[in-house]
Amino acid sequence: ILGAYSKPYLSKIINGQLDVDRLDYLLRDSHYAGVTYGKYDLGRIIDQLCVVDGHFVVLEGGYEAVEQMIFARYQMYQQVYFHKTKRAFELMLWKCGEILKTTGKLDVPTLDELKTKEGQDKFLQCDDRWFLNKIFQPDTPAEVQTIADMIKNRKSYYETYSPTINRKAPLSPRIEPDNSITILEPIQNALKKNLQTLGIQDHEFLIDMTERSPYNLVPYTPESEEEGSSIKIFYKNNLYFEPIEQRSHVVYTLAVHKPAMMRGFVIPSKYTIVKDFLSNIDFHIPDR
Repeated sequence: ILGAYSKPYLSKIINGQLDVDRLDYLLRDSHYAGVTYGKYDLGRIIDQLCVVDGHFVVLEGGYEAVEQMIFARYQMYQQVYFHKTKRAFELMLWKCGEILKTTGKLDVPTLDELKTKEGQDKFLQCDDRWFLNKIFQPDTPAEVQTIADMIKNRKSYYETYSPTINRKAPLSPRIEPDNSITILEPIQNALKKNLQTLGIQDHEFLIDMTERSPYNLVPYTPESEEEGSSIKIFYKNNLYFEPIEQRSHVVYTLAVHKPAMMRGFVIPSKYTIVKDFLSNIDFHIPDR
């Protein structure tokens, strides 16, 4: 796990861009989410994995399968992990946790307590069921009760703005991938500035941005970046190693163009208020 073992390539199997966790969760999540985005040829990748001169590599015959896996990861983040409804519920839970922590009703062990057996035992109790029991307690603040009731009834906050909600033709021919964040930023700032005037409370409007995501949204990280070494393709005919991004246009593009997200979610009862406000600044959102 630490990468300090005498055979360092073994750490790449545990913690790397082609590790067992990544290979597993894409297929498993794809299956249980009922989608095909995360599927790829796992058998081919395993068959083509190899250790050469102490390096964990993929033989040339596995190149396409690895490229497929990286694109599958990109698709899963776009279509599943960062889906608007899923993120709405995640932000609702996050807001409940923030309120409970602020009011002293979320008792989690401190870092110092985690050094003790008692603190570790306490930490092991802090699972999903523990957290849901916390937000469904009758003595929680009214804001938490409101959100918890929505979660219980599978009713999420409504999306108000996002890079896909108000697409328009570009003013000039576009070569680079679209980045609507620059357009959305003044929209978001105007809305945030007027929330109190509009009668929208802090817990009734939630912001979703790439920086707040618990995930690394970049499906592949090149050699020079923080995550570590690239996936190496090995060509047996001339004993040559090549980072996959040097061969694959798809992988290179996904690594260079980091995805960005800027979305706002509002409690359903205030959606019309936000819709009317945004229409006044020429940003139109659908009727609900």
